[in-house]
Amino acid sequence: MASTKSNGFVSVSQWPNLEELSVGFDEHLMPTSFALVGETISIKFEGHALIIHHFETETLPKWEVITGPEKGLKGTNKYKAFEVRPGNFFIFYKPEFEEHVSLILNRSTGQVIAGLSRLDRTKAEQRTTTELVKFR
Repeated sequence: MASTKSNGFVSVSQWPNLEELSVGFDEHLMPTSFALVGETISIKFEGHALIIHHFETETLPKWEVITGPEKGLKGTNKYKAFEVRPGNFFIFYKPEFEEHVSLILNRSTGQVIAGLSRLDRTKAEQRTTTELVKFR
């Protein structure tokens, strides 16, 4: 059974830096997949934006918001993709702004779950927040 106990608030000054977090982490990752290279994936958020991802290279996808309030926003950002099961991918990238995007893609059904993580200031305390969005 999963624990639901919160670790409570941890001040930003007590967070480990990225160098400390990365020690030993990479050696436990599965191999990066390049199976998406050459593909274009369109993701329509329910009632929101349509975003098109062009995986033109092994490291830099181009993405563009086609519809919605952020229409016209686009970028090219480093990404990593892992094929966790045949046809099922975990993809993540960080746009230039304060947001991290994680995508879980099932190629056979077209289903996608997106995690949009960002820093949030609440009562002058900086916290992270993640919004999970399921779409097709």
